[in-house]
This record gives sequence, C-alpha cells and structure tokens, in this order.
Amino acid sequence: MSKEVHVLDIKIIDWEADSIGDAETLVRLLCSPLYFNEELKTVNADAFDLRVLKSGKNEEYVSLARIQAFEGEEKFDEYLATRGYKIWDDKADENYYYGYGTFNCKDAKEVHSMIEINPLLCKDKSHIGLFYKHPSGGYYLGPLPKTNPEILEVLSDLADLLKVEKAPKRLATR
Repeated sequence: MSKEVHVLDIKIIDWEADSIGDAETLVRLLCSPLYFNEELKTVNADAFDLRVLKSGKNEEYVSLARIQAFEGEEKFDEYLATRGYKIWDDKADENYYYGYGTFNCKDAKEVHSMIEINPLLCKDKSHIGLFYKHPSGGYYLGPLPKTNPEILEVLSDLADLLKVEKAPKRLATR
C-alpha cells in the first residue's frame, strides 16, 4: 500500500455502537484561523483535512461530535470551552479556539462515497470520526493528497456544508 493509505485498526471504531443517523446534526470544531477566515466568514477546506499530529502520528479521522449526545446547551457549551484547548494545547494566540460549525450527517456522506462516519471506541460517546476510504482499499492517513483534484473538491464541499454557529468568539479558557 502507498504511504497515504493504511488498513484501519479495527480497535478505533465502535462496531457495536448504533450507527450515526442520517438526520443527525454533527459538529466540527473550527480551531485556529487555519479553519475559519474571520474577514470573509468562510470555512477553509483544511477544516476537514487529516493532519500530522504534534506526536508525529498521522491523523486517521476527522474528529466530530454528535450534538444529540449533549444534555442541554450548558453541557454543549462546556464541551466547546474545553475541547478546543485540548486540540491546541499550546499558548500561541493563533491557536485559540474560534468556534464550531454544524452539518447534517447525510449531507456529508452524500458529498462522496469515500466518506464514512463512525462512532469511536472511547469514553466520550459524543466523539465520532469522519474517515476517508481509499479507492484501492483501506483508509487515507493524514495529510490527504491535495494534489488530487477529487480530494480537494471533497474537502471544499464538506467545508461548504458547515453552518458556522459561533465564530470567531473565543471560548477556550487557559
């Protein structure tokens, strides 16, 4: 297999959990100006790319949240205020948490057949993953090959789905 593809470790996905419903509203955190342009009020396609993490590990999925998993607005606001800081755990101003966008699960899956959204094996049942299937089998590892026009279109179409709810309000506390 090429460097950009791997066989998914079956231990990441919770195969016994209920699948993500097509009608569910999902949340993507928009951390740092890399994902949201304040001046233009637009979401960058990088919001759905896979990254190389600080640890050097290639990201396997895009982290999302299931809005239905939160019990009320207070719990959701608490999640927003802490989760962004966990992602960007340094003190740089440019890495402040900016907000979030919501979208419908079915709409995301209809962008392209390569998109798969699954529950994850973790304590936080609101945390789910968006995976990118590779045409030759397996799944892409981060970062996605942006020299591929089809990949660029998928990332752009996903970014266009987001309805930005709270950006650039900086919720993260230090």
